[in-house]
Amino acid sequence: MRPRGSSDERDDVDRLFARLQSVAPPADLKANILRALPTGVPAQPPMQAAPTGQTGAAANAIPWRWIALGAGVVLACMSLRLGSLLDDSGAFSVLSQIFSDFGSFMAAPGDYLTPLASELPWFDIIIALAALVTFWVSSSASVDQAQGSRSRQR
Repeated sequence: MRPRGSSDERDDVDRLFARLQSVAPPADLKANILRALPTGVPAQPPMQAAPTGQTGAAANAIPWRWIALGAGVVLACMSLRLGSLLDDSGAFSVLSQIFSDFGSFMAAPGDYLTPLASELPWFDIIIALAALVTFWVSSSASVDQAQGSRSRQR
C-alpha cells in the first residue's frame, strides 16, 4: 500500500527491495563451517585421478545400467503391444463386463474367466512380466553398484 497523496509509483514490495543491501560473508566462514563438522568427516575429499584401466572387481562388474536400459525398452515396447493385443482380442470387453456387473461375475466366475483366459495373449504377457522383473532387479543392482563404488572412493 502506498500512502495517500504520495507520488511514488512503487508498491510496498518494491520499496522493501529498494532498501535491501548485500552483505559480505564473514572472513572466517569456511573455518567456522569446517570446525562445526564431525571429526570423522574429512575437511576436503582427496582428488582422485580418473581410472585409466580397471582391474579386479570393478573390471568384472556386471553392466547393470545397460541391462536395466534394455529391459526398460523391451518393457515399454511390450506394454504398447500388449495394450493393442488386449484391445484387438476382446479381452478388454470381457474385463469391462466383469467390472460393470460384478455381482453376476461373483455368481458365476467361470462364465467370465473361461473366455478371458482363452483371449489373453499369454506369450506377450510372459515376455512383459519377464522384462518387468529384469528391469526391477537390474535397476536395483545398478543402484547398489553405484553406492558401493561411492563408498570405495571414500
